Parts: sequence; C-alpha cells; structure tokens
Amino acid sequence: MCSLCPDRSHGCAMSIARRGVLKLVGGAALGLAMAGAGFAAPPKAPPKPENVLSPDAALDRLMRGNQRYVEGVAKRHDFSTNARH
Repeated sequence: MCSLCPDRSHGCAMSIARRGVLKLVGGAALGLAMAGAGFAAPPKAPPKPENVLSPDAALDRLMRGNQRYVEGVAKRHDFSTNARH
C-alpha cells in the first residue's frame, strides 16, 4: 500500500508496484544484454613457424656452423630474396 499519501482512491500503490516491476524487467534485460559481451572469443591457434626443425637437425646445423666458424669460412646469405611483400 501507499505510505506517501492518505488518499488511496487514485491508485498510487499500483503505480509504485508497476514501476518496481518495470525496473526489475529493465535491469534483467540489461543484464542479459551485457552477459553476451562478457564472454571472450575462443582463442585462435598460434601460427605455425615455417622453418620448424627437429632437435637433431638443429644440433646438426649448429655443429656445421661452428665448424665453419672454426675454419674461418664465411657463408654469405642473401636475405632480400626471403623478404615478404
């Protein structure tokens, strides 16, 4: 019942209850709308590197490079052909 005024003939008790219901419905709708934005997108798989070597191949490459360094043999690389455009 309305405690704001002694005259209960104009139905203000119904307007307060209606206002409360509208606030509840509006809050629930807003909560549901915001719930979809709260979830993160599924993570993408990281890109796979193009030059994956096995551990044995990597060790072999290091050993050959070290041998060239000890012998003083320089190996020239042209990195401009590998550049992506």
